[in-house]
Amino acid sequence: MPSTTLALSPDLSCGVYLVYQKMTADSPEAPINAGAGNLYRRGADGSWEIITNLEPSQVSSSPAAEGYQVVGMSPDCNRVIFRTEFQYPSLPGVGTQRLYEWNEGTLGILGMIPGSGAGVVETIPGPGEGSGGALGATPIVETSNVVSDDAKRVFFTAISKVGGDIGKQAVFLRDDSGVATDVSQSKTPTANNDDSVYQTAARDGSSVLFLGRYGLAPNRLASGATSCAVSGSAGATGPGCDLYRYDVLDGSLTDLSPDPDGAGASVIGVLGASDDAKSVYFAARGQLVPGEGPSEKTNLTKGTFSVYLSQDETPEPTLEYVGRIASADVQAALVFGNRRFGLWSSRVTPSGSHLLFESRANVVDSPGWSGSREAYLYDAESDSVACVSCRRDGVASVASNFKILSDLEDVAAPLDPARSLSTGGSRVFFMSKNRLASGATAERRNFYQWEDGQISFIADSAPTSAKELQFAGSSESGNDVYFTTVDQLAWNDTDGQLDIYDARVGGGFAEPPAPSATCDPLSESSCLGSPNGGGGAIPPPASSGFAGPGNETPKSKKAGKKKKKGKKGKKGKSKGKGKGAKKSRNASKNGGSSK
Repeated sequence: MPSTTLALSPDLSCGVYLVYQKMTADSPEAPINAGAGNLYRRGADGSWEIITNLEPSQVSSSPAAEGYQVVGMSPDCNRVIFRTEFQYPSLPGVGTQRLYEWNEGTLGILGMIPGSGAGVVETIPGPGEGSGGALGATPIVETSNVVSDDAKRVFFTAISKVGGDIGKQAVFLRDDSGVATDVSQSKTPTANNDDSVYQTAARDGSSVLFLGRYGLAPNRLASGATSCAVSGSAGATGPGCDLYRYDVLDGSLTDLSPDPDGAGASVIGVLGASDDAKSVYFAARGQLVPGEGPSEKTNLTKGTFSVYLSQDETPEPTLEYVGRIASADVQAALVFGNRRFGLWSSRVTPSGSHLLFESRANVVDSPGWSGSREAYLYDAESDSVACVSCRRDGVASVASNFKILSDLEDVAAPLDPARSLSTGGSRVFFMSKNRLASGATAERRNFYQWEDGQISFIADSAPTSAKELQFAGSSESGNDVYFTTVDQLAWNDTDGQLDIYDARVGGGFAEPPAPSATCDPLSESSCLGSPNGGGGAIPPPASSGFAGPGNETPKSKKAGKKKKKGKKGKKGKSKGKGKGAKKSRNASKNGGSSK
């Protein structure tokens, strides 16, 4: 049955599928006949329920990724928010791409905003696109927590019809009551006279983060000209951009990026946030922590951005300087516009304690650095940064080694990006063409695990065979890491085709005993069996992977800070006996395949 998985529930009991044939008696036939298909909910019992249960007014054949985009749903899959180019006559809407809600069998439009005569307007889940009020028609939009976990709160962008931001792109919240609220309205006498850009939200929808002009929140008053305007797919830019958090419960607005000189922080976007959105990592041109990090002038001259951590404290949020990213890192580092297509490479632990990011800015002044992009791990408790992927032999990185985290191709559920950072922040999975551990080969696509300064080799492939080795995610602890490969890493993999492997700590399956020799009744004693009663010795399990020398100790950026307590990586284990090293050739074939 030809179908495409668009979303899966957290427990994998149900999902939303694009199917190109009629699965229920009430399925519209026009989309199927045109080769575009319909959306269906598949339950835990295997039953099918039509989601797009109305006949569209226009039908054209579209690729699966373009025809429908699921942006969120409830855990039981009974409430689904999706965007599509198909239009339904009984549901009035505006725009080429429209936002719909399917709620336990009923299909409706999401697009009602306040304002005299506003009616139904064009809505974009998450941030808008284009400039000058033109939202655009492209489906490449940010879907980071656009829909709350229970699907009762939805954040979207539309052109405001009332208030100080009238005629500008504004961020709206539609709650379970069906009423939309403009959350980007100013809370001060300074009117929001420019575009606002959605970034991300708390998983439960209790707060939302967006970029807007400075001076909108009571904790940082400012006025005057601003240049925080949407510019194509790059997001909001200009010295007037500040980062705000709107609290849904009390309606308060807080500026998370106050600039000491009051001229705007020049925030470019968010790298990631904790599940409750109270710990937020973002990039800006401005020097927001006095005496720490480069000045705004230096950032402009070198083409870099400073990365900061904002933490929710009373009475004011606190800021910590984290490191730097280059302009060339922005597309992969920021949440905005990249998550749907697997380009977003930054990861934050659920608590916000760790940030994993890529940078070409040589954050820890590594020896032998020659402008290459490397992966870095920031620990908020110790306020330290470790280079996960840097060489320690003083030799320059392989010239073509420019994708470390962004080369982890996202083949996980569309709404759940692949986990390259364990939930506790102690394990990182990455790719590199450098030989960083025994078993790896320079210039090949080597897949590694980093843990407490130790690097373990997992698998590799030819540099031109990206599809032969793909990262598919890991468990919360990082004890299991999933990937695809054509290599035969287990004794029972004999077909040479693309297979799914689970490299598991303490895993692997021993090869079964060899069959007994054939009994020859004409040969004396040949049928008596071996003295030990067996038909052959059981060979030892497959060899494990190898751990390299590991990384240098993370450098603390501030003297006198309390260091995080934790386990230290074992030293001197050149044969892969460190934690997590028993992964590569001891991987167990998972049974499924991508043949």
